[in-house]
Amino acid sequence: MERQGNAPPDDIPIVLAREGHHGPVIHAANRTARLSGIHPGSRVVDMRAICPELQVEYADPAGDRAAIQALGCRADAARLAATRYASVRA
Repeated sequence: MERQGNAPPDDIPIVLAREGHHGPVIHAANRTARLSGIHPGSRVVDMRAICPELQVEYADPAGDRAAIQALGCRADAARLAATRYASVRA
């Protein structure tokens, strides 16, 4: 699933997976997947047997960290700009 800023429909079971010792394992699951019997830590292949319509995306911890850091930098810049603006107005 490509990151587009749109959340998937609530009725689609979706999980994030990561590589495990014996193949991909579930890292996180949305509510629909959990209600279908999908559990974090389980192998993707086993969970697809329970829920054939399961949508699997691979977790990207490094990408998530980079995005969070970028958001932090933007927040710092906005805070600095607000401080400068407030000091000019005072």
